[in-house]
Amino acid sequence: MKSATTLHPAPVAARIRVLADLPVPVRAEVERTWQAYLETAAEQGVAVPRQADFHAVQLRVWAGSDFVAQTCARAPELLADLLDSGDLLSDYAPEELAHKALRACAAAADEAALGSALRQLRRREMLRIAWRDLAGWADLRETCADLSALAGACLDAALARLDAWQRKESGTPRGSRGKPQSLVVLGMGKLGAAELNFSSDI
Repeated sequence: MKSATTLHPAPVAARIRVLADLPVPVRAEVERTWQAYLETAAEQGVAVPRQADFHAVQLRVWAGSDFVAQTCARAPELLADLLDSGDLLSDYAPEELAHKALRACAAAADEAALGSALRQLRRREMLRIAWRDLAGWADLRETCADLSALAGACLDAALARLDAWQRKESGTPRGSRGKPQSLVVLGMGKLGAAELNFSSDI
């Protein structure tokens, strides 16, 4: 594997061109975060993308979102996984996030593990959604739909595990006519309309 801190001439040239267009304070912060990303990637043996066009996009995305830049710098394996899986470059099928959430939570043995699994899933998928939005690879409709689908998928996956644990501990709840009952979460407002944005408090 080539060193994660070494770039080919083409990516370097692309970075210089894009950096020159950024305001000086933003440029300095992007470069600082980029160096942190390279160092962490090298420590973890994570390959750094080398395509010139990708580096041009990466700079614009990092300049537009501290969350994306800091997440990549702290966990470069997330960006590598999104690229290797093809998830960063493609639209999700309607039920893809629901399937991912269920798989992420399937092995959780208690509430602490469930919370950890959901946080890891959220960080990966928020990185994907924000990157695609800032790169211009997803329009507003797709971005809002993905944010809403992610929230709904996390709620459904968490509810499924909690409901199963509660039934095991206390039995199956039943209505007045003996019909089995389940816990529910009602999504109203922007969540119910699938119009969540990045600042929504869900």
